[in-house]
Amino acid sequence: MRKKLKGIVCGVRFGQFYIEAIKKSEKIDLVGILSKGSDKSNKCAEKYHTKLYTKLEELPPDIDIACVVIRSGVLGGEGTALAIGLMNKGIHVVLEQPVHQKDLALCYKTAKQNKVFFVLGDLYPELPSVKKFIALSQGIIEHQNPLYINIDLATQVSFPLVHILNKVLPSLRPSEIQQTIKEDTPFQVISLKIAGTPVVIRAHNQVDLKISDSYLHLFHSITLGVGGGRLSLIDTHGPVTWQPRLVSPDYDFIPADLKQNPTERMLEESNLIIGQPKYPNYQEILTQLWPDAILQDIERIIGLINGSISENQMAKWGQQELLCAQLWHEISNALGYPNNCENPEKEYLPISTIVSSYYQKLSMSKRHEELSKK
Repeated sequence: MRKKLKGIVCGVRFGQFYIEAIKKSEKIDLVGILSKGSDKSNKCAEKYHTKLYTKLEELPPDIDIACVVIRSGVLGGEGTALAIGLMNKGIHVVLEQPVHQKDLALCYKTAKQNKVFFVLGDLYPELPSVKKFIALSQGIIEHQNPLYINIDLATQVSFPLVHILNKVLPSLRPSEIQQTIKEDTPFQVISLKIAGTPVVIRAHNQVDLKISDSYLHLFHSITLGVGGGRLSLIDTHGPVTWQPRLVSPDYDFIPADLKQNPTERMLEESNLIIGQPKYPNYQEILTQLWPDAILQDIERIIGLINGSISENQMAKWGQQELLCAQLWHEISNALGYPNNCENPEKEYLPISTIVSSYYQKLSMSKRHEELSKK
């Protein structure tokens, strides 16, 4: 049986999700946390029964993998510098996105010089609904060319968006920003072309400086349009829907003739949810889906270490990551800095309240009709 690898997690905010991912693995043990020694990091080490290190020099020499979950240089953090320092010590590194193109190139160069492996971490393309959307998109594009892509997202998850587009489209190049609409409003708009496909992005470009990445109105909502209809990822966590395009039948009297002689196309559902109609709640998302998706990136670097994934594959990943980082930089520059939104509403609005109010406004017969459909 292969000996378990020893891993550490650097950072305790989002790093907690990486810790939970490592706990799910049978190939790696958590042997420590590297952080600055705050109360939170001490509590985190105690919570997960592991050792807390506060300096790079304190790490034992037998660490195999480090997951660096600290803001990278492009966000004003020390994550990139720490990743390079760890690789210089002979430790393989998973670095959480986003990372600037120049920093990524330096990380891959440092990994090669030190004969270690480097992987960029991004859980979003590994989420079940996103993987389903990517696979279906690829199948659709084999039959029909993409006519357009419409996207709504929060700018905090714009780097993962480019990873998703890189898997959906045959190529990310050439790309060209064509128009931007930027005002002091919640959403800003950019239009661009990616490999000839028109793309429109509506980005929620606001941040509350007090709660940072907790202020999200949405993650990703992506629609791929082709001649036959449109495939939509309603949210990063699902569902995925297909809406065939309405083409009026060639009848002289459409309603009358259609009743008697419907074509196969007319009998298709106008909106089809692909897969299970039930989707996860936020507890399941944060405790199961995210750690499971993060584990896929950890498994990638483990595969490189044990030889089940070739070093050539890492080089290919590197080339794609550099392309993604370049496009992300272009999109980020077009959107500009997010607007500060102080004291946003954080009240909880249960759906039961909305549904109850809706039913109260219905007549008794309509209410009975609605409830009978369930």
